[in-house]
Amino acid sequence: MAHEVFISHAYKDKGIADAICRELESANARCWIAPRNISTGEDWTKAIRKAIDSSRVVVLVLSENANTATHIEREIANAFYTERIIMPFRLDNAIPRRSMLSYLENVRWFDSVNLPVEQNLQAFAVRAKEVLSALPVSQGKRAFPDTIKGAAGLKLVNAGQGASTLSRVRFSTKIKWFAAVTTIITIALLLAL
Repeated sequence: MAHEVFISHAYKDKGIADAICRELESANARCWIAPRNISTGEDWTKAIRKAIDSSRVVVLVLSENANTATHIEREIANAFYTERIIMPFRLDNAIPRRSMLSYLENVRWFDSVNLPVEQNLQAFAVRAKEVLSALPVSQGKRAFPDTIKGAAGLKLVNAGQGASTLSRVRFSTKIKWFAAVTTIITIALLLAL
């Protein structure tokens, strides 16, 4: 069965991942989720890579559990490099670990921390269907379509917005660039003298 959405989740978040899958499928979005869609004896790594490559959207169940699951970063990296839209659904106050920030820097996540789960799932499914309907059928694109308005009830947040971790990374990068430029200018002035 062809699918449109790949659901990336930690094993400990399987319950909420299954609920997201049910909600999306009730909205007629075809989903791929492990272990349901992996045949007995099939190589998990190849099956997951193939599923991501053939999907249009990758839903990331973002939580502290996802931060500690090593396979999540591989799945998100694969989604990023195959230019799939990544839609993180944040369960708790988890901030993506530093190694995942580069894949999620310009991605909008859905903050579901403060609303009832049922309301979040319905709004998220509506949003995912809007995103899918705005995409060309042939592929997903990494850039989030700006023309689609947010679904009622869900807080759309740029990944890392308000997160001190991302702010520190950006500040550190700016300091390094400033130091490099200052060094180059100083060397140029010394050589000119």
